Amino acid sequence: MYYVYILKSKRNNQLYIGSTNDLKKRLLEHNKGKQISSKRYLPWELLYYESYNMESLARTREKRLKYNGNALREVKKRIGLLSSKSGAGFIALITVFIIISIALLISLGFALLSMSEMDMGFKKTQSSQAYFLANLCAEQALMKLKEDINYQGPETINIDNGSCQILQIEPQWIIKTQGNFQNDVRKMRISVSQVNPKIIINSWQEVADF
Repeated sequence: MYYVYILKSKRNNQLYIGSTNDLKKRLLEHNKGKQISSKRYLPWELLYYESYNMESLARTREKRLKYNGNALREVKKRIGLLSSKSGAGFIALITVFIIISIALLISLGFALLSMSEMDMGFKKTQSSQAYFLANLCAEQALMKLKEDINYQGPETINIDNGSCQILQIEPQWIIKTQGNFQNDVRKMRISVSQVNPKIIINSWQEVADF
């Protein structure tokens, strides 16, 4: 198993993103000062991690978190470092790597769960996968709008055992998407005020219902 992890410095709250095949050993190495890039911010604590069954998937996710501000921002929201409601801001052009990266997250697991936690962990994983799928369709809708300002949806994307839907886009660019994984459903609502020359997002949030 391979892991993508985020550490937080207890000294100044600095974040560090990395990947490894031995999470416990790597954390000890960071706190013993064996990693030059993180030595000056000792001590570190594990803030968040994701697990993958292939090293290439973990490396791809690590690079996305390091170099894609939107990806890291979503993780920060998920672990409570940012509010789930975003203010107005700019979003860069969305590339095919977004679809690939989100799809790869379907393989995300929780290898360190004990047997007594497996049922709860499985349900949490299903819900997380539905959440990622809902965001996948949201990003796909934004990409389609950037290519064609008259894009209206609806559209369905099927990935492995899950799917997501872009609902009919409402006037003033209100985008609604729904992610489905087995019995779990997550929904997103995105409000866009401008598409060209840059996309301006007023809000991007999960909703209980439309």
